[in-house]
Amino acid sequence: MGVTQPVAVADNPNHPGSTIGTQGNDLSAVQSGQLTRISAAIVVAQTRRKTSQVHSESLRGPNTQLMKILFLTAGAAGMFCGSCMHDNALARSLRDVGVDCLLQPIYTPIRTDQPSIASQQVFFGGVNIYLLQKFPSLRWLPRSVRRLFDSPRFLAWATARASSTDASGLGDLAITMLRGEDSVQRGEVKRMVAWLRDEIRPDAIIFTNLLIGGPLPTIRRELPKAKCVVILQGDDAFIDFLPASYQPTVVAELSRLAADVDRFIVNSHFYAGKMSRLLSIPIERFVIMPLTIDPIGLEPLLPAVVAAQRRPAIGYLARISPEKGLHHLVDAFILLAGRAAMKDVCLLVAGWLGEQHRDY
Repeated sequence: MGVTQPVAVADNPNHPGSTIGTQGNDLSAVQSGQLTRISAAIVVAQTRRKTSQVHSESLRGPNTQLMKILFLTAGAAGMFCGSCMHDNALARSLRDVGVDCLLQPIYTPIRTDQPSIASQQVFFGGVNIYLLQKFPSLRWLPRSVRRLFDSPRFLAWATARASSTDASGLGDLAITMLRGEDSVQRGEVKRMVAWLRDEIRPDAIIFTNLLIGGPLPTIRRELPKAKCVVILQGDDAFIDFLPASYQPTVVAELSRLAADVDRFIVNSHFYAGKMSRLLSIPIERFVIMPLTIDPIGLEPLLPAVVAAQRRPAIGYLARISPEKGLHHLVDAFILLAGRAAMKDVCLLVAGWLGEQHRDY
């Protein structure tokens, strides 16, 4: 597994208790106090290093108790989603290194390649928020009735034939979700934040992307001591596939919400620069943590794989869709394979293929 190296780290100076960090390239940054406890926990979880390699207090919350993290992950309507798999693996690793981490789905239950550790409860159930968007008067229905639409079994049934979370038809809903308490979804925002405040009381809240960040201002007001961390992963692709008329409004709402975020985590320097420019976020507020692969359970298979693969190979493992750029890889592969020295090279492709992309 590759080693994750956090760089360009800083707290948000707009909130109490924040301190501005400096450059760091290994876990010594954690030991010197330049990273917050949440960054320390994620670094340890991603690298699978033993907790003894960092100060024990780095993984503990106030009063020496285990740090409590609430991880909000966005279900993808029944399809295998790389972000869901990543969130599930990271939450499991956080638990493994001694963090009290609760993985909490929104929209729909998540579908993963490994056993899911996510809560069975779902907030902002996809059916509920869609119906509220189309028929705002439904907010007057008794909560006991609307709760039926949020049950995992019902959501699994309702999304069984869903093939995408295509942004092209979700412009109005995206804006509504980003406006949080100031939208028709205010009741669900208040319900989730009250649950966080009264029952969970987390030290930190991780958002799987900023597109689900509508509750951030309410969280700031009701849980002022909780750190808010956002992993930016695919937010730009969602914006790109929105109708052009919605894009400026969505970008403006995301930029507004960014002020309430303590940390942004991205997987590359390129993406940090891109999102910094897109959302007008100072680059020093980003933590760069390259993606890693958990090889546990795979080691016994490696000798057979190596023995069977006698030809040079290029691998693609991701969702099969235009926004992932597989067509660019195929074009490059054709050029490469046309060279005499590369005539034996092969391209191996695997990943989720939704019904809407079968022609692609």
